[in-house]
Amino acid sequence: MCRKALIVNKSQFGSLSTYEWDSYYFKFNRLSWQFSKEELQSLIRTIHNINKNDFEFTTDTMQFHVKIPLTLDVGIRYLICNQNEFNHLKFIFTEHLTIDQLIKKSTDQFQLN
Repeated sequence: MCRKALIVNKSQFGSLSTYEWDSYYFKFNRLSWQFSKEELQSLIRTIHNINKNDFEFTTDTMQFHVKIPLTLDVGIRYLICNQNEFNHLKFIFTEHLTIDQLIKKSTDQFQLN
């Protein structure tokens, strides 16, 4: 069965798209997750609350990393990002959009199609 997908926002590291009314698909660095509307809202809140004090320096890579919890139906998974990846992740989920605007944008686009 073919589904019509709509890309909500993207960067060079990944994208956020929707293909059903309350289902969102997130692809980032060859990893992918499917979120419900509530899970997406939780992730956006988590990303908004991350600040520079949450980053940890690792000597093996000589970079700062942050561990982001992803709450899913199957439990909690973690996405570990360096600073550059986190900036792209934050762009995908927050650039020019609030949570309500992000969800409304995807809903409006489906109504147009």
